[in-house]
Amino acid sequence: MGCTSNKMALTTISEDEKRLVKDSWNIFVSRGNFSDTGSHMYKVLLHENPHLKSLFAFMNVNGAPFDSPMFKSHVRNVFTVIGDAVSHIDDLDSLSPILKDLGVKHQGYGAKREYLEPVGNALLCAIEKQLEEDFTKEVHSAWRTFFAVMSYSFAQGLDENNGNDG
Repeated sequence: MGCTSNKMALTTISEDEKRLVKDSWNIFVSRGNFSDTGSHMYKVLLHENPHLKSLFAFMNVNGAPFDSPMFKSHVRNVFTVIGDAVSHIDDLDSLSPILKDLGVKHQGYGAKREYLEPVGNALLCAIEKQLEEDFTKEVHSAWRTFFAVMSYSFAQGLDENNGNDG
């Protein structure tokens, strides 16, 4: 199926897509702990986008940064947030301000709107790796849609103090 895909944009998410995201997330969660299952996302992201390495403190660790406790903690935190987003998928109005606040926070780390697409692609790679044959075209499409919805709110936070319209 491949990890790369189309540009992400604001969209709505159907009930079927919500169900696919929730069901596939349950499979993802059942296949290991976040620091293991989610680590693939960052390995793909930073391999394909080496210019982003400076954004992550764990990359400054001597030795193997992907084995560091800082990296594993970061991955657990990110995938916990993704899990929280999945649990709010039926109430996107309550999820939007949380994601916007995360965008504001990440603006301080140097995150930019154009980084969202590679992050989404890397997330899909991690989910695909864990789901294997359960990662169907429909699941891929549902996650792409869900990430686009999440990215819209996150990007509003990134733009909040920059004078961008979003």
